[in-house]
Amino acid sequence: MNASEDPRRTLAEQWLKQQAAALAALGWSVDPASLTAASSDASFRRYFRIAGQKYSQSTSLILMDAPPDKESIGPFLSIATLLRKAGVNAPTIWLHDTSQG
Repeated sequence: MNASEDPRRTLAEQWLKQQAAALAALGWSVDPASLTAASSDASFRRYFRIAGQKYSQSTSLILMDAPPDKESIGPFLSIATLLRKAGVNAPTIWLHDTSQG
């Protein structure tokens, strides 16, 4: 399925473009066109990898897509915060949009 047939992917690319300034303020430079499928899990969530740089070091970010009509990302955000506060190695959530999932 290409991006034109996948409205959630198209929304993810648009959201990344809109977040360019916020990501730059965090030291990130990303290429929304590099969005590629990374994996999915047993829920409605999908994951995409985005090529980027953090302070001039090549790296990548993972974008999680959770359609809001299927599941709320609130519990995901809460658990991630609790894990990090407890000192557990959990991914950093740099940005999120609860209304879009």
